[in-house]
Amino acid sequence: TFQIVAGSYNHVLYGYQCTVQSSGEKLSAKLQVKYRYQSHNGCITALSAHGSVLASGSSDEIIRVYNLDKNVEVGTLMEHQGTITGLQFFGGTHMLSASEDGMLCAWQVKDWISLKELRGHKGSIVSFAMHPSGKLALSSGKDKTVRTWNLMKGRSLYITNRKRDASIVRWSQGGTYYVLAGPNYVEIFRTDTGTVVRELTFGVECRMHCLAFLSDVHFAVGCEDGTVRVFRCDSDNMTFSFSAGSSRVRELSAIRAFADQDTFLLITCSSDGHIKVWHLPSFICLDTPLADADADAG
Repeated sequence: TFQIVAGSYNHVLYGYQCTVQSSGEKLSAKLQVKYRYQSHNGCITALSAHGSVLASGSSDEIIRVYNLDKNVEVGTLMEHQGTITGLQFFGGTHMLSASEDGMLCAWQVKDWISLKELRGHKGSIVSFAMHPSGKLALSSGKDKTVRTWNLMKGRSLYITNRKRDASIVRWSQGGTYYVLAGPNYVEIFRTDTGTVVRELTFGVECRMHCLAFLSDVHFAVGCEDGTVRVFRCDSDNMTFSFSAGSSRVRELSAIRAFADQDTFLLITCSSDGHIKVWHLPSFICLDTPLADADADAG
């Protein structure tokens, strides 16, 4: 059993409890609404959770913190002066937040003290990601730069100027690779060398909206045409694809179903309001979702 949390343009936070049951090699799942909460005075633009702690960010420039065990709001963070563009926990000890004010802010979770403000981007931070070690972070900005941050010392290490925007930054689960991506491309880098090892391109009909790593080498992208496509960092060929519906896939998230197996649950959220849970045994997708909830249905 785990929780799925989604935010919407109409300021509402949706919470679902997903219960997964196993019968041999077959899985079944059920989604049950836990709450619908008018949480912000603007669009919800970022979410991150660890354990029982959830943080949400919005165009109202506020970060709200919740206790998921009790389903209550426990505080607000108001360090930023712009739309919140990203949130990410590192373990249960720290969290990074990013904003259109061009700042990354490091928070200490136990008392929500702002430990460090990382400034450098000349404009909005579009996307960022922490390395699995928690020692490094990458951020991309509308100033067409990608910055590498030393989180241990709280300073910028490198600045890379780019000719095109990187709207998505992600590290692989083991930190071996990182990707910089836009609507029509994905660039895959080796972390140890900082060099591009592969580039994927997408046509207009399959414009990419989101990307999530499933492992240290596998990642999935959600596309305009409603498809989800899975690739390997070390291969030019697509591993497989499936249709998540007729509407664009706006967000993806993956969790391992069993600790000792390469069997994943992939959660997709589409622009038609549907949240679906998919079973990916050994990186092969089954034809139908395990569970499907329509957030717009009430």
